[in-house]
Amino acid sequence: PVHPANVLDIDLLAFLSRHLEDPDAHFVDLLRKGVPLGWNARLPRTPSVFERKTRWAPHVGGADDGREWTRNYTSADEVTDDIRSTFEAQALDGMMFRTTLSAARVEYGDRLRVPQGEGRRVIHDGTHGPGLNNRIRVRDQEAVPTHSDLRRVLDQAAADGCPAQFALVFDASKAHRRIGVRREDWGLQACSLVPRSRRPGGSDEVWLNTVGTYGVGSASYWWGRLGALLVRLSVYLASESGLLYALRFADDFILLVNSERLSIPLSIVVIFLRALGVPLKWSKFRGGDICDWIGFRLSLRDSSLGISASRGNWIIQWCTATADAGRA
Repeated sequence: PVHPANVLDIDLLAFLSRHLEDPDAHFVDLLRKGVPLGWNARLPRTPSVFERKTRWAPHVGGADDGREWTRNYTSADEVTDDIRSTFEAQALDGMMFRTTLSAARVEYGDRLRVPQGEGRRVIHDGTHGPGLNNRIRVRDQEAVPTHSDLRRVLDQAAADGCPAQFALVFDASKAHRRIGVRREDWGLQACSLVPRSRRPGGSDEVWLNTVGTYGVGSASYWWGRLGALLVRLSVYLASESGLLYALRFADDFILLVNSERLSIPLSIVVIFLRALGVPLKWSKFRGGDICDWIGFRLSLRDSSLGISASRGNWIIQWCTATADAGRA
């Protein structure tokens, strides 16, 4: 059976990955039923795609104190109604499952963790309190594009006599939340809206996250692995039509093209992603020969690269506030 929160055409993704001989085609088999969090278990290596990770945060490898319940941060208590609305909406999409503390204890036993949560954009603290992230060690090192990578892309395209003419930028919607987690790990990323002022009882409501969850150590890794696969498949399908480069930073994508008919390679990629069922934020689509991406401004007219106006303004405001506060 396919994971209840899955929105992807897993069969199509599996077929294309194998037909195009992608080195990580077997990853799709994990997606079908749900990926492991890697708690007290060895996560896989993908040496054909990622370098080996050799450095981790200081808490990784530390003790798991086995604490079942940790009170929410104060910020969560302040917006309980908003958070409940979010939970209920995500439950309809299969991303969360509502149960009681007693029922969760019966199903998950010592694999139940209810960590601290905070804010309107719900973040689960899997480190402080439950120690969940202490026992999750990601072994693949994901690389993300930086200024030097973008500079090299622009220079290489120009050196090849095929400079980029147009850039299309877009986002994947709720990217980390599109990765289903296997059922036996749902209890490890539970949460609750029980007020900080009292202890929980067996009949209290508990929400189980069934998908990748912000604040859990392996969430970004699993989305990164799917995102990397989507980028490679896009290049396989559209490079001969004029797609020069496809890059991704978290859930932000950019396509650089050179073609007499710019719409062809761009349409191939967008239609391909939608055919797979990848949810895209249409409001975030933008493009042209000058565009902003992850804080940088690219000008394809003269192959120049700098910081975006919004990032520049943020730097000015931060420096001003820091100086005014006497911290510099």
